[in-house]
Parts: sequence; C-alpha cells; structure tokens
Amino acid sequence: MFTHHHLKRTVPDPQVLLVYPSKGGLFHYSNHLASSLKSQSVNTARLEVYLTGVGSFFTTLVTVMKLRCQIVHINAHMLSWSHSRYLNGLASLYPILFRLNRKQVVVTLHNMPDFVDVQEISGKYHIGLATRLLGRLAVWLYCRANVVCVTVKHYEQYLRSKYRARVIFVEHGCYEPTEFSQSRTRKILAFGYITPYKDYETLFRAFRRVASLDPSAQLVIAGTSHPFFPEMLNRVKNAGTDVPNLSFVGHVAEDQIGGIFSSAAVVVLPYLTSTGTSGVFHMACCHGRAVIASDTPEFRALVKEGAAALIFRTKDEIELADQMIRVLNLQDLRHEMETLNYKFATDNSIDRSSKKYVKIYSDL
Repeated sequence: MFTHHHLKRTVPDPQVLLVYPSKGGLFHYSNHLASSLKSQSVNTARLEVYLTGVGSFFTTLVTVMKLRCQIVHINAHMLSWSHSRYLNGLASLYPILFRLNRKQVVVTLHNMPDFVDVQEISGKYHIGLATRLLGRLAVWLYCRANVVCVTVKHYEQYLRSKYRARVIFVEHGCYEPTEFSQSRTRKILAFGYITPYKDYETLFRAFRRVASLDPSAQLVIAGTSHPFFPEMLNRVKNAGTDVPNLSFVGHVAEDQIGGIFSSAAVVVLPYLTSTGTSGVFHMACCHGRAVIASDTPEFRALVKEGAAALIFRTKDEIELADQMIRVLNLQDLRHEMETLNYKFATDNSIDRSSKKYVKIYSDL
C-alpha cells in the first residue's frame, strides 16, 4: 500500500504526467514546476509517490500505464522514493518500464551518487562497495529515459560520456521571490533535512566561537531527520547540548518557510559533500538572504552563475566562524549579498526553467 499516492489531474488526458516523491524537497519543487507549466498552458497531471513495498511499486506502474499521456516527467532523487534503499533502487526501473509502455520519458536527476565524497562522510555513514555499485546501476537505469535533465552544469558532460545518455542542463530555478526586505536580526539559519552529508559538528564548534564574541548571535536548526536517516535529529541534538543560543524548530510547514527565512540574517550550508544543486540555497535567494556555504563544486557553480555566497573550507571551524562574524557585523556586505541573491532568484525563476522543459517536451 501507499502511504502517499495522489493523482491530480488538471485535464482529462494530460500531455505531461509529473511523477515525483510525495515527501521532501522534490514534493515542493514538483508542485511549483507543475504550477509554472500550467501557467504556460501545458496540460499536466501530478502523481505523488511514496513506496512502502513492492506492491506499491507495481501500483504506480499500473497507474501510469492506464493513464493516456504523451510524456512522463520523473523528478528523481535517489533516496526520496522510500525509507528502503531497495525500493529506492527499484524506482530507477520506471524510465525503462514507462518507455516499454510507449511513453516518452523525461527524467530530472536531482542528485548524483557518483559525486559523493565517500571519505568525507565515512565516519558518520558507511557506504559499502555494493551500495556504490547499486547507485551507479540506478543512475544507468535513469539514464535510459528519452532525455535526462541535470541541474548542475558539469554533470551534463559526465552523464553523456559515462552513461551514454541524452543529457540537457536545466537550471533548478527559484520559486517566486517573496517581497524583499533587508535583514535586521542576529540569527544564523541551517535549514533542511538533517543527514550525514551535513557537518553540524563543525557548525557547532564554529558557532561557539561566534557566541563567545557576540552573545546576541543565535543559531536556528530548522528541519528534521531525512526519512532514510531517522536517527540523525537526535544525534545532532546530542552534539549540540552545550551550544549557547541554539534552538531546534523541527519540521517547517510550507506556509511558514517565508517567515523562518525572513527572520534570519544568514543561511549557512555546512555540507561535507554535495550530490546535486542545493534547493535550500535557491530558497535563500528567493527570500533575499546571504549565504555561507562549504567549498563544494556545486556551490561554486551557483556562485559562478551569479549567486552570492561566502565559501569556507569544508570542516574548517575557524574559517566558518570568521565568515559568520563577517556577515553579522558587516552590514554593507550582508546587504550586498542579499541584493545579489534576490536578483539571482528573479533572473533564474522556475518559470525560466519550465520554458526549457516545454521546449524539451515539444522536441520529443
């Protein structure tokens, strides 16, 4: 059975069926994409999926096969379809199976296990050889779609050469920017699922330095454990028991996201490794907030594309603390970053991305 399985039609026989996980960031991304496509008069239906067993895998398959649509567009993240790694792997068969049903299949691959820096996270989460090989197999299966879209530019050539896929780069896109206002608080925000890929230990050590110099500074952790890593929230809370001015706000409902970003002076992204572009970075831009991010190729790519971020060396608590103090104390710098990120959001909207998808659909 499904825990979540909703088919939302906008017309009786849609041109495009969007298939995506019903939990996590891709749920929000896909709904925004659907709304943007609808505004461009693309007939769409949406299928939200969360797999709880093999039976639900086949139920999804039958649902799609019965629906008369020309194109199936899958928004895929390797660990978002289920709490089970095996069901997540099974979901990678959908492109081939949908094509056997004579559907044209577009996959937007939102993360790439090939780019996980195993050494960086080995102390928190063991990734064995079998898991890595299965991850590569899953990527190969997703690449059997008619078109594979990636949201990080340098993934494009990699997939094309290694997996012989037809690959197109399509920017992640920013949701409709909110009314822009300059920050007035001393809050540092870490937002999103809590996973082994994020370095809260270094963040906590850095913030202790910040708080010792500025007792008014606050650190807010917004989000809960990723379904695949249910123990992470408690682990991070235990690591932060002696951190001053630290608060955990748990899951943030969609209608509260704007408020939590607007109340922050800066958004910090302490990643150990990245496997795709950052939805949180794009959300920070939508709300006109400064960003501090780890030195990963994905964050560097966003800066190259016009976003503003102060980059710190991964696991370097002193440099991270220095960057947080700079943003909090240098109002002109912070406001300049806020303005640049808000401009980045308006220049790289989800509508711009959806127009590229419309072109891809028309070419199929």
